[in-house]
Amino acid sequence: ILATSFTFDLFNFYVFFELTTICVYILLALGGKGASFAALNYLILGVIASSFIVLRIGFLYFSTGYLNIGKVAELITARSINLIIPFIFICTGLLVKLAVFPFSFWPALVYKNFPSAIIPIYASVVSFITLYAFYLFYWNIFYLMDAQFLEFFKSIMGILIFIGVALFSTFAIFELDIRKIFAYSTVSQVSYAFFVILFERGEGVYAGFLHLLNNGLCKLALFIILFEITKEYKNYLLSSLNMLVTKSKLLCIIILFLLASVLGMPLTLGFFTKVSMILLAFKNADYLFIFTVLLGATLNFIYFWKIANIMFFHKKDDEIEDFALDLSVFTKISLGLILLALILSTIFFSQIS
Repeated sequence: ILATSFTFDLFNFYVFFELTTICVYILLALGGKGASFAALNYLILGVIASSFIVLRIGFLYFSTGYLNIGKVAELITARSINLIIPFIFICTGLLVKLAVFPFSFWPALVYKNFPSAIIPIYASVVSFITLYAFYLFYWNIFYLMDAQFLEFFKSIMGILIFIGVALFSTFAIFELDIRKIFAYSTVSQVSYAFFVILFERGEGVYAGFLHLLNNGLCKLALFIILFEITKEYKNYLLSSLNMLVTKSKLLCIIILFLLASVLGMPLTLGFFTKVSMILLAFKNADYLFIFTVLLGATLNFIYFWKIANIMFFHKKDDEIEDFALDLSVFTKISLGLILLALILSTIFFSQIS
C-alpha cells in the first residue's frame, strides 16, 4: 500500500496496486460459506478492470516512451496525443474497482463473505487506494484533455452517481444484513468522493479524500463493534443489535456518533466534508450533485434510524439470549484511537474550512 502511494512510475503503480488487490482476493477466499464463489466473482471483475488499466498504460508508454507520470504529461502536451480512449479504459477499470454505479453490484457479496475480523481493514483501505489511483491519473495526465469532453464526462457521471445513490440507499432500507447495509452505504460515500475530485485539484481533492477518510474510520469502528457483538450470534443480522442499550449504553452512544458522522450530522467530520462538497458543487453549478448528496443523506437517515430503533426501542425477542458484552482490551484501544482521530480531524477541518 505504501509503495502504491509513493511511486510516480505508471507500471510500478500498476504492479503495487495489483499486489494489494491479490491479497484481498486471498483474504476473501478464507471467509465463511460462499466465500469461494464471492472471491471468484471478485477476481473475474478485478482481472477485467486490471486489463483495461494495463492496456492503456501500455498505450501511454508506446506513445511517449516513458512511464514517469511527469514525463508522460509533458510529452502528451507537446505531441497533442489523443487521450479519450485511454481515459475511458482507465476510468472504466477504476470505476469497477471503486464500485461506482453501474459497477456497484459486487460490494454487498464481498462484504457478506469477507472474514469478519478483516472486513474493517478492507472497508477502509481498498477504496482509499483505488480513489488515489484515479486522482493520480486524472490530475497528472487526463486533465490535459479537451475541456468539453471532460464536462460531458462529469455530466454523465453525475447522472450515474445519482442513480446509484438512490438505488443502493433504497436497497439498504430493506436489507437485514448489517454488512450489506454498510456496503450499500459505502457505495454512496465513495461515489461522492470520486465525483468531487473532478471539481478542482485543490479543494475538490482535499474534500474528497477527507470524506473517504471519515467513511473509512467510521466503518472501521462500526465493524470492530459489530464483530464483538455478533460473535455471540454467529451472524450479522440486525436482530443481533436488539435492545443493545440494555447491554452497553456507552457502546450505543458510540454507534450513534459514528452513524451521525457518516450521515453528516452537524459538528461531525462528515458534516464538514459534505458541506465542503456542496459548496464546491454550488461553485461549479452542479446542482444535480447537491440534490444527490441531500437525497443520499435523507435515505441514510431512514436506515440509520432503523438501526437506532432496534438498539434502543425494539421489543425484546425471547429467542435471543442475553449475554455479558465484555469488549477486549484491543477493541477498547482501537475504538479509542479511531474516535480520537475522528475528533481531531473534525477540529482541524472545521478550523480550515
